Amino acid sequence: MPQAALTNSTFFKLRYKPGDLSNNVYLDNFEINSTPVSVKNVNATGFEFEIVPNPANNFANIQINTASTNQVHVLITNLMGAKVAAFTQKVNSGSINTLEIPADVFTQKGIYFVNIEMDGKKATKKMVIQ
Repeated sequence: MPQAALTNSTFFKLRYKPGDLSNNVYLDNFEINSTPVSVKNVNATGFEFEIVPNPANNFANIQINTASTNQVHVLITNLMGAKVAAFTQKVNSGSINTLEIPADVFTQKGIYFVNIEMDGKKATKKMVIQ
């Protein structure tokens, strides 16, 4: 690579044209530079939550950490988007709030989505029932 191309504004374009016998693409030993690159996880919702344990068997809790005391709306759906459970509960600021997921969610194994809404902001995480 020419030295003039090693700037902060160098772009690479990879074009793929499948052949008659294969549609595989391999990039080997591809390195822009040796500095690690990361993306900071931006929390724009004003709250964070985890599902514990995940995957779950016959119980799970939602742990919410928020900067404001408010009502949180929880909607649990299956992969098809059908509502499995929904509830609203008050959470307090300055501590981790634990919300118990209703037992009727654990009747069938599978993947579910836990949707949290608070102060008009939403976040979704995947939950696995074994």
